[in-house]
Amino acid sequence: MSNKAVLPSVEEEYRLRRGSLRKETNTVSGGHTPQKMEARAPRQKRSRAMPEVSSSDIDNHMQAARAASTMRSRDSTLKGYKEVCDKHGFTHFPITADSMVCYIVSLTIKGLMWETVHNYTGKVKVESRLHETAPLSNADQEKIRLALHAAKRLLRNRKKKRTVTLTVKQLRQLLQLVPPSGKVENVLAYLTGVMALLRLKEVVALRNEDLTFNESDRSLHIHIRQSKTDQSGTGETVVVGCVNGLESSTSCASPFCIYHRLWVKKQQEEESSSDTSKLFETSYTQLSKDIKFLVEAVMAGSEVGQEEVGRKTSHSMRRTGVFLMSQAGISLEAIAEYGRWSDTSTVANHYMRDHSGREA
Repeated sequence: MSNKAVLPSVEEEYRLRRGSLRKETNTVSGGHTPQKMEARAPRQKRSRAMPEVSSSDIDNHMQAARAASTMRSRDSTLKGYKEVCDKHGFTHFPITADSMVCYIVSLTIKGLMWETVHNYTGKVKVESRLHETAPLSNADQEKIRLALHAAKRLLRNRKKKRTVTLTVKQLRQLLQLVPPSGKVENVLAYLTGVMALLRLKEVVALRNEDLTFNESDRSLHIHIRQSKTDQSGTGETVVVGCVNGLESSTSCASPFCIYHRLWVKKQQEEESSSDTSKLFETSYTQLSKDIKFLVEAVMAGSEVGQEEVGRKTSHSMRRTGVFLMSQAGISLEAIAEYGRWSDTSTVANHYMRDHSGREA
């Protein structure tokens, strides 16, 4: 370092500069001399090691790939297939031509619908992919194809006893009945299922907070929390309007208008129930029994031939709703979208068959 003396003028300028900086520091720190910050412990780094996975973790993860209803259907199908294999000495998986042909023949003898046989066989084939070491040979695939074709020919004349479909007149009669439980609101629950094309579980699960009324266009938004076709479980919304449109007043007289009937219900129960309360205070079993009684009572006086009368269950809500929409001139595409079906074939082949006005 140089031994040269610092000039007095330079030293004075340095002293004044240091004093000025100290004043600025005191101003910023509120008059307190800043203390030296304590050294902090270094932040622990997140481990980059991959977590261990147990067999139960894998099982739970794979279970989430299918909806609960899909899992029940799959388990039921595989149970029947394994039962056939056990009776005839076949290994379950991977499938063989002999095990599949035997299973198809068993389903055919049982007298199931062709669509059901085809559906069950497809589920077993999909399950076998998890076990197969090599694909079936062309000869084996041909044996299975011929067995399915034979089942189709043997079962093609078998008619399925479908759920009944109500006409407007019959629906009007149903709305005037009282179910065995004495719960008149269960009649409104049935009408809600018809007009919104809801399934029984969806109707029972509805809560007050799931209804949103829009008075400007007389529309009711019904939030369905979880449904058979909602694989992601995010929920879906169905919009129902007043049957008389914007011309109606707040006191629509139509017995079919669930917009106004649910609006009145909401107003009457606003003080006694919360948003999280169930919309219809009933159980799945009770509503199912009440609907069966209501439909049977209406169909008892029907002039339709007995061969055209099918099962009298809650599924008549969606069948009746589809029929009424088609009679109103609504396209199959619009009905399929409204009812949350993937395509129009389900609507045409399953919901519009075997009722008055349409040949099977």
